[in-house]
Amino acid sequence: MTTQHTSPDKFQIERVDDVPLLIAFQQQMGLDDIYAEVIPRHWLHQGFSLGQLVVGWNAYILSAKAILIAMRIAFADHRKVAVEQWGVERQGVLSEMFGIPLRRTDFTDDRLSQVAAARLRRHEGGGRTPVRSPTPASERPPADDSLYLPMIHSVRQMVNEPGLLYIGDSKMSAIEIRAELARKGDFYLVPLAKVGGVAALLEQCLKRIVSGSQPATLTDSIDEQGRFTELIAAGYQTNRVQTTTGILSFGMIESLLPSGETFTWQERLLVVRSLAEAKKQFATLQRNLQKATEAETCERRSLGVAPHDSGRLDGSPPRIVRRTPPFSFV
Repeated sequence: MTTQHTSPDKFQIERVDDVPLLIAFQQQMGLDDIYAEVIPRHWLHQGFSLGQLVVGWNAYILSAKAILIAMRIAFADHRKVAVEQWGVERQGVLSEMFGIPLRRTDFTDDRLSQVAAARLRRHEGGGRTPVRSPTPASERPPADDSLYLPMIHSVRQMVNEPGLLYIGDSKMSAIEIRAELARKGDFYLVPLAKVGGVAALLEQCLKRIVSGSQPATLTDSIDEQGRFTELIAAGYQTNRVQTTTGILSFGMIESLLPSGETFTWQERLLVVRSLAEAKKQFATLQRNLQKATEAETCERRSLGVAPHDSGRLDGSPPRIVRRTPPFSFV
């Protein structure tokens, strides 16, 4: 790629990935301006400002390349030492996005340490933390799951395009959130929280497998030669109709279903059994049962009762005492 920071007779080849998108989102949120306002620039400071360093550092942590590199040890790479080389490999992209030439010394670990130290000093001194919320605190709903709605609204304003896929945890599975995403033509992938009728729904889905009325699809891992190596999951897909009525409006969120109206949509359910997760849960169960057995044995010994006898060692019947049931350890 060629940029305004490279001479016309030079060509610079760089990997763009998702870095421009991540930086543009943060710039649209005004993150660099917030840091400039809260932590003033030192008169001897050269190159990228602290706010620009924060935006670039965030882009490094969140970028798909950094995540893939760090998957063996974590889901994202937060190390300062690796950011310098990452910036050098994207010098043209970063210079173009921030509007000034990137120096090799801008993203060194000591410069990033200065950013972290400046924020820490500001926090310890009682200064305002440089975070801007998309919704005023007085207008936010109290429940944690509803806090997703202001963020979804903010993303829609920035992207301005339907058909997005939102992936979240079980808190994002609240029916109000799922209805809002489906109503606007978006998609979601969330685990259902085990509340309400979800437990009965899961039991019903499993009975279909046990009874043989529902065949399961097997998923295998594939090696580099395209050969199936091992079974990693089994499950099936089904559909159900969901209906919700009268979603409440929270402050700035004007796109929610008006109170009293009803919205119905088709929802796809994935019933999946992960063999790795099943092994992990079974190992946890075995450890908890072992703890329960050891606690039972210790209590019997303290009462003078043999582990497998019903009476005391002196021949008298055992005392009835309150013991911790094994299921409390499971």
